Amino acid sequence: MHPSAQLLTDALRVRFLHINQYRLDSAWKISQRKLEPTVLWYISEGCCHLSVDGHPYIGEAGDILVIPGGSILSSRTLSTTAVVVSVNLEADISFLSQRSWALLLHVPVKPMLNSSELVTLFNRMLRTYESPTAGQALLLQADLLRMMGILLDQSHSDDLDGSTPLVTCTDPRIRSVIEYLIRNPARQPSLTELAELAGVSESHLRKLFVRETGLAPLSFVQRLKIDQAKRRLRETNERISDIAYSLGYEDANYFSRLFRRVVNSSAVDFRRRYRDWMS
Repeated sequence: MHPSAQLLTDALRVRFLHINQYRLDSAWKISQRKLEPTVLWYISEGCCHLSVDGHPYIGEAGDILVIPGGSILSSRTLSTTAVVVSVNLEADISFLSQRSWALLLHVPVKPMLNSSELVTLFNRMLRTYESPTAGQALLLQADLLRMMGILLDQSHSDDLDGSTPLVTCTDPRIRSVIEYLIRNPARQPSLTELAELAGVSESHLRKLFVRETGLAPLSFVQRLKIDQAKRRLRETNERISDIAYSLGYEDANYFSRLFRRVVNSSAVDFRRRYRDWMS
């Protein structure tokens, strides 16, 4: 994975919702169902046909499938019986919440995986869910986060040279702009500069950005920089003024006011909650 892509994984928000094991007979099928949550399937027995947004897949015993939220799913059994462990979760990338996290992070519906540890996690989560304890929710969330980490690592195992694009968007012009912003955090581009980079007019750029990200171009730039600042406040001892300057803010006081308005917390208090809470 390209080093800058770490920003995307750092901004990935994941929350466990539900897990269940389904025993499906030969007559089982669903048709054109829009999924609200992301769904992870482990097929432990049998065989199923799936269509995800019109793309066909065959899931066999031992396969793990990733079906992003918002997908249109049709599926049916291809065997006398099939057993599927299904995990429902919410997932998105904070500054690209309108886009599929799996698409942005290049996680396919049917990844080529060494699934032994993932199968162990599916089975352990199922046992945890069936045996309520005081720590059940935390244990399920922890196993889900490990599962997602393994999925990301294995999906990017062949991309150690960083050749895969950082961001996948429907429109390559918006993808190129976002990749430019991620690679050049110190830049504070104007709307005119972004439009020139994309090769479109300013008004058309606004339409494309809202369609792809849910935000106007400069609002997206602001959200991205605040996410970058939050990561560095959590993980480093850099001075707040240095973080501001490195993100293209010449006036550190302006950055501090902006951070407070967006995050509803001062940068000092934000860092203290994550790093300096014992001081």
